[in-house]
Formats: sequence, C-alpha cells, structure tokens
Amino acid sequence: MADGAGYDLPHEASSLISVARAIELLEAGETFAKLRVDIGESYVVEMTGGMSVPDLLQRLRGHAGIVALASQPGACDERAEAEPTPVLHPKVADILDALA
Repeated sequence: MADGAGYDLPHEASSLISVARAIELLEAGETFAKLRVDIGESYVVEMTGGMSVPDLLQRLRGHAGIVALASQPGACDERAEAEPTPVLHPKVADILDALA
C-alpha cells in the first residue's frame, strides 16, 4: 500500500494551504484527492492521491524541519560548533608524541 492505493481519498482541497496547515489536517486524519501546498518562496506543490498519508506527512514534516533549520543563523554552519583545536585525552597525546 505504499503507493496510496489502499487509502480512501474522498475530497479535494482546491485552495492553497501552508505546510503547517497541511500537516495539521493530515495529522487530524483528513485525506485528499489533491492537495495544493505553498512551500514558500513562491513555490506551490500539488500532491495527488498517488501518495499515502504517512508518506505525505513525512515529506511535509521533513520540508518544515529543513526550512526551520536553514532559517536559524549559523545552524547549518558546521564550523560554528567546531573546536579550534581538538581536545585529546592525555594518553592519546603521549602516544602521538611518541610516534613523532
């Protein structure tokens, strides 16, 4: 049933809704033959009955998570949390010094 064939998709949401609203409706058990979602930056996606509700939720939640992460300054910058020099256990430092 991964293709959504086993799910009942009774109606169509013809109006454009936000990602948050789409997640809210799908979590509440609503199903759609066609769902139009504004994913931001003037992009609209249309999701049809070919996908299962759990698959739709997973994609929408993933998109919302990526947008939230990307909107935080420095959140995607790995160097923001990196130590300037690695911290070594004293015994590891002794071994490395002995190898030199």
